[in-house]
Amino acid sequence: RRWRVGVSIDLEFRMFVSDHQPCGLSQYNQLVFSPRLQRAKAKVSETLVSYFKRVVAPRLRDGFGLSRYTCDLAIDPGALELDGPIPDDRIVLVELNPFYESTGMGLFNYERDQQTLTTPPCETRIVEAPPPPKALGQMLDRDWRSILRGGEQRRTTDRAWAQLEGCM
Repeated sequence: RRWRVGVSIDLEFRMFVSDHQPCGLSQYNQLVFSPRLQRAKAKVSETLVSYFKRVVAPRLRDGFGLSRYTCDLAIDPGALELDGPIPDDRIVLVELNPFYESTGMGLFNYERDQQTLTTPPCETRIVEAPPPPKALGQMLDRDWRSILRGGEQRRTTDRAWAQLEGCM
């Protein structure tokens, strides 16, 4: 990841916060199975919830207009090998986002998981096993499937940008 040396795709997470309380934590990329994350699930969950409560939440309670939002967090992979808790300097708050219907949900479902996502304690979900190859292909966006099959590499958004170029 260019924005933070050492951060890898399997150690990025989305935390769902309601009334300033962490209620759900999901592996950010729901297509990635990570054996090291599976082994460290409890440590990661405890660490990120603690980090949120101690470091992030106190800074947001006063003057932050939302009580329901998401926090994207990442952990330096080397931190998983450390004995004991993961130090704060090995965690990064990537960004804050609104929490509503079109928010990326990771391993949660906005409709089915409303109770979980708005009520503590924080439930953590990670990919527990590699998806079967056929299922993985179906989970990928249509444009990416085409690229991986050697098809046209033009993305749907390219057409939108082409339309905007004439307006600028």
